[in-house]
Amino acid sequence: FCTPQAQAFFTFVGLQAAAIVIVVLFNTVMKTTTQLLAVFERHHTLDDQETSVTFAIFIGQFINTALVAMIVYGNIPAIGNNVPDEFPILAGEFSDFTSGWYFLVGVQIMTTIIVNVVLPIVPLVTEVLFKLLLPITTRGIVLQTELNHAYLGSDFLLSTRYGM
Repeated sequence: FCTPQAQAFFTFVGLQAAAIVIVVLFNTVMKTTTQLLAVFERHHTLDDQETSVTFAIFIGQFINTALVAMIVYGNIPAIGNNVPDEFPILAGEFSDFTSGWYFLVGVQIMTTIIVNVVLPIVPLVTEVLFKLLLPITTRGIVLQTELNHAYLGSDFLLSTRYGM
């Protein structure tokens, strides 16, 4: 009896999940690209380079996570009525922050933010797990330089964490 409703609901949830995954993937690609471009900018100090990366990641993720959703789902009749149907900017279904907006857009934005908060923690957790296994994995190492390299760890870049 409720097959069409269930199908519509699961289609809606699937499309919303796909949109979240696309936003998170784009944010990750943008973070990596921004780091590479910051090296290309040839800053004089590492601090200047980190500041550049942090600012670029923040602006890019803000636009991608919040503004795109506002532009797609928002409705300003003075602008939306003059836009072609193939390119619907500000011609969405919400002209105000209603309960429907929070159900559709708010949930999508909050889920994307939560994923963007949790995702940078994954490399840190894996690094801690590798540190716990180091006494076992370094038993065969003879040279002190090899032990130093094994226990050194990776660089802790603030820009990729604070930009998110």
